[in-house]
Amino acid sequence: MTTMTAASNPIERVRSLAPLIRAHSDEMEAARQMPRPLVDALIGQNLFRIHVAKYAGGEQLSPVDGYPAYEEAARIDGSTAWNLSIGASSGLLWGSLEESVGLDIWGAPESIVAGAIDPRSAMATPVDGGYRVSGRWSFASGCQQATTLLAGCVMVKDGAPMMGPGGPEIIVAFLPASAVQIIDTWTTTGLRGTGSNDFAVQDVFVPANRAFRIAEQPRRPEATSGLSIVSAFTAAVGAVPLGIAQHAFDAFIELATNKTPLGAIGTLRERGHAQLVVAEAAVLIEAARELYYARLRDTCAVGATGQSPTTEQRARLRMAAINTAVSGTRAVDLLFAAAGGTAVYARCELERCLRDIHTTAQHVAVSVAQYESVGRVLMGLDPSTPFF
Repeated sequence: MTTMTAASNPIERVRSLAPLIRAHSDEMEAARQMPRPLVDALIGQNLFRIHVAKYAGGEQLSPVDGYPAYEEAARIDGSTAWNLSIGASSGLLWGSLEESVGLDIWGAPESIVAGAIDPRSAMATPVDGGYRVSGRWSFASGCQQATTLLAGCVMVKDGAPMMGPGGPEIIVAFLPASAVQIIDTWTTTGLRGTGSNDFAVQDVFVPANRAFRIAEQPRRPEATSGLSIVSAFTAAVGAVPLGIAQHAFDAFIELATNKTPLGAIGTLRERGHAQLVVAEAAVLIEAARELYYARLRDTCAVGATGQSPTTEQRARLRMAAINTAVSGTRAVDLLFAAAGGTAVYARCELERCLRDIHTTAQHVAVSVAQYESVGRVLMGLDPSTPFF
């Protein structure tokens, strides 16, 4: 596992950008995408390439070393953290590609990969040398700044899905940004600054070496510490609600220290109800954090030995990632309610935290509905989904 100095630690680099992120926060909400100066600052700190192979100018950090930076970013701003988690964790995919392709995708300092792997509205037809890809994808966070977009596609032949052992064969294709049409759909409750619009392509040729089957283990498993691609991505998303919840917790403490509720003599923090809420929120956040990082460390430690984590180990990691959203949302709900009328104003940080964490919790990677697949595995059944 990588040993980092304070200077190289991505957490410290994220913290160094906190004033700039806060300065652009309102602009980001209004524009519904990340402002270019903020994108350039993240690029300047090499944060989008922390997981990319060293041969392509990245730092090749493991999930254990890199994912805490996403939580740290979310303590500052949810949208920034979300785009960082998507763009940076995409760098883990270098392990599924040839070196020449990895260099082409991530070799430039300004390289950013975005996209979506949901294949329901996309198809890839095998042809000589590659695939013809057509489709439309949603929730492509950071697509405006991306230099490459990844896209999940169902493989088809003669108009029908090609079936594998677990269902339709699904590939992930890497598309140049120049081939993609971005469709402005991102008018949402929260995470407004992520610019998670739709994108579409029509009959674009993708060379075979710029795609891989989602069910395949990476040819270089060290890229993901032995995790499957799906496990690596879902675990990455789990760091974000932890940071948003901590942001809300910190904001509530500041508010409660300075606010005197109507009709009260002392400040909000002197009220028993506020004290109970703070204690419960702290338990929810800290327990979720401990479980998440413990499962991440344990699962990646298996991969570091050269073995693939078992289905149950991956299920427990998925469980911990889902729990960060479930517990984090509960904590923010408690804090928001205890803050009273002050919290409904857009100027209150709790208002944005509430919107951002509820939007995060709707994402399929950490949706409470995903507990079903986890429960199936824990009871000795197949997860019944290719995205596990």
